[in-house]
Amino acid sequence: MSGSVATVAELLSDPSGHTGQTVLTHGYVDTVLSDNAVVITDSSQQLLILGVAGAIPKGLTVDEFVEVAGRVELFDAQQAASELDISLDGLDVARFAGESSLVVGAIRAGAVPVGEIVADAASFEGRTIAVGGEISSVIDARAFVMAPAGAEPAASGMLVATPFAAVPAQMATQARVQVVGRVVQLDSATIANLGEPFAFLAGPEFDQYKGKPVFVSDVVAVLASAPTATSQEILSQPDTWEGKTVTVIDTVVARLTDRAVSIGADGGLMVVGGLDQLPATVVPGVTIVVNGAVVRFDPSSPPDIAGFDPAHPAVAAFAGKPIIVVTSVQVLPGS
Repeated sequence: MSGSVATVAELLSDPSGHTGQTVLTHGYVDTVLSDNAVVITDSSQQLLILGVAGAIPKGLTVDEFVEVAGRVELFDAQQAASELDISLDGLDVARFAGESSLVVGAIRAGAVPVGEIVADAASFEGRTIAVGGEISSVIDARAFVMAPAGAEPAASGMLVATPFAAVPAQMATQARVQVVGRVVQLDSATIANLGEPFAFLAGPEFDQYKGKPVFVSDVVAVLASAPTATSQEILSQPDTWEGKTVTVIDTVVARLTDRAVSIGADGGLMVVGGLDQLPATVVPGVTIVVNGAVVRFDPSSPPDIAGFDPAHPAVAAFAGKPIIVVTSVQVLPGS
């Protein structure tokens, strides 16, 4: 994504100064008006985003962070509908007449995986973005290292610094988080420019990050608290975990039946539950947070789940192994 960087406020306060230019802006989805029209906000002002068929991704949700690249135009409903060959009939767009709007060239919704930032930090500098990953180590209440799930921080992590004690008690190693902010190169000049809230970065504990890209953020959202067990731990020590309630974060490997999925390395751990706990959105490839009890699977005495078929070949293969009978399942955003 490319273009001169501008905030929603800047685009709206100086329409003539941006009209006709390709810009890169960001905000949160306020309203999805149609497949061709979306309103984003910076929490105080609203900007209309327009696109030809297929330009705006389907499935955008209210409050989702988006980064948008496109051409700034003063909004005229009739002209926009004609040029883009879209219908704006019946949509609440009259209030944007004469204001800056953005004819979208590209939209990136949700968080950028932290691994992408680490691999090519320079391409993200100067942009306000959302980044998602796993906390690999906590330095103090204002800073932690975020890395791809299961990765070693030294190899693929990035320091995230906040201007206040943004790390709540539930944040710990392996918690999944999303942060909003920007990439900067950490040096003395940067620390001075960031001001007093980030002066702590001059401390010796951050010397190893000097000269490297780091992420400064004032929004930290916990998507899932740290797990209490891993799939591998449960499979390798079934007697230790049997009868215990656990929280596990892992990727779905296979949908075994409508009431059972497998997770973990090679799909070695079965997770079973009702349709409410395992809806159709729980599909191979998504990352889920599983809360439930570990039991030893006995097909002759199966969990009491309506519609669960313990004799199904894909399910019966787990006989004698530990499984999780879920109480809740959460699909992590962006997975």
